[in-house]
Amino acid sequence: MKQNSMLKIVSDKFYKRIAYFGRNSSVQGFKYVFQENGTVVSKFIWLLLLLVFTGCIYLLLVPVIQRAGSVSFTPDTRYLNWNTKFPGVTVCEEYTPKIVVKEMLEKYSDFLNPFNLDYRRHIADRLYGRGSCSLACLPCGTLVPCNVTWRSMIDNVRKHMISVHSSEELSTNDLDKKFRFDVNTYVDKVVDYLFSIIEVDNELVLENEHVSTRRCRYNYEIPDLPFHTYQVYSYGACRLAQSTNKSFNYCGCVHPVRDLRYKDYYCNYTGINCLIRYEVQKTKLGKADNPDAEDCLPSCIESELSTVHLSKRRQPQAQYDGAKVNIRMVSLPTLRYQKSLLRTNLDFVVTVGGMVGLFFSASILSFVEIFYLIFRSPIK
Repeated sequence: MKQNSMLKIVSDKFYKRIAYFGRNSSVQGFKYVFQENGTVVSKFIWLLLLLVFTGCIYLLLVPVIQRAGSVSFTPDTRYLNWNTKFPGVTVCEEYTPKIVVKEMLEKYSDFLNPFNLDYRRHIADRLYGRGSCSLACLPCGTLVPCNVTWRSMIDNVRKHMISVHSSEELSTNDLDKKFRFDVNTYVDKVVDYLFSIIEVDNELVLENEHVSTRRCRYNYEIPDLPFHTYQVYSYGACRLAQSTNKSFNYCGCVHPVRDLRYKDYYCNYTGINCLIRYEVQKTKLGKADNPDAEDCLPSCIESELSTVHLSKRRQPQAQYDGAKVNIRMVSLPTLRYQKSLLRTNLDFVVTVGGMVGLFFSASILSFVEIFYLIFRSPIK
C-alpha cells in the first residue's frame, strides 16, 4: 500500500508538471490539450492534430535527410574568370623485346652470354613484368644467380607510348586507353594530338565534409595504405598501391621496377617469377584488382579530357632523330562543372526550423521553454 501511494504521488507530480507546461507553452495547440475546462472531444481533436502535424514533419524530413549527403553538378560558363590547367603528359617506352635484349647484350654481356635466345627473351620479359612460365619459372640459383642487381639493370635498359591525363594523376595501366597513343620514332616524325578539357570546380564547403559524403578525395587526403608512396592523392596512385599490396601478400616481395622506397622489398629472380604466376592466375581466373570502395575514390579536382584529333606524319627529309609531338588544346574551355553539396548543415537547420515554425509556430526558444516549464515547480 505504501509503495502504491508513493507511485501515485510521483505520477501526480509528473502530470502536474506536464499539465503546467502544456497550459503555459508558446507552442500552438498544447494549451488546448491540457486546458482545465476543455471537453474530452476537443482535447482529443487537438491531440490528434498535433500527432498528424508531427507525422507530416517526419515525412517531409525523410527525403531531406536522405539527400543531405548528395552532391550536385551544375554547369558554369563564367569562363573569363578561370585559369585552366594544362593536363599532365607522360612519356613511356613501349616494350620491344628485340631492342631490350640487344641493349642487355651490350651492357650485360657476361650475364646473358650463357643463355640462348629464348631464355634471353624470357629474362627481358621479366624486367618488364611480362611473359609467362612457358619456359620455366625456376628459382634463382639454378640458371640465374640470386645476386643479380635487377634494379640497376632496369634503370640502364628501360627508357623513360605517350599519355595525357589529369595533372595529379599517374600514367598506369588503369588509365583509360583512349588517352594513350603510340609513336614509332622510326616512322612517325610529326605527331599532332588535339584535346578538349572540362574542369570540375569544388564548392569550398565540400572540403569540410567527410570523404564518404562528397565521394572524392583532395590531393592532401592520402589514404593509409601500406604501399602508397605518391606524395599527393590520385586514383591511379591508390590503385597502384592496392595492387602492389595484394601482390606483396601473395609473393612477399615487390617488383624491382616499382618505386625506390620499396627497395627493401625488391624481388629476386624467384620472386619475379612468383609475380608472373600471380598475374597469369588473375587473368585465367578473371580476378581483377578491384579497389576498395572507401579507399580508391576519384580525385576531387580531376578533369574530363576528350580526344579531338590524332594524326601522324612522315617527313623523309627530317633533320632530327626521333619524333616531334605536338599536344595542344583545341581551344580554351568555355564550360566547367561546379560541384556543390545539395544541403549543408545550415540548410538542414533552416529546413527543420521552417517546418516546426510552420506546423507548431515554434522556434528554438520554444524548445528551451519546454525544459524550463517542465522542471519549474507548478504555481499553486
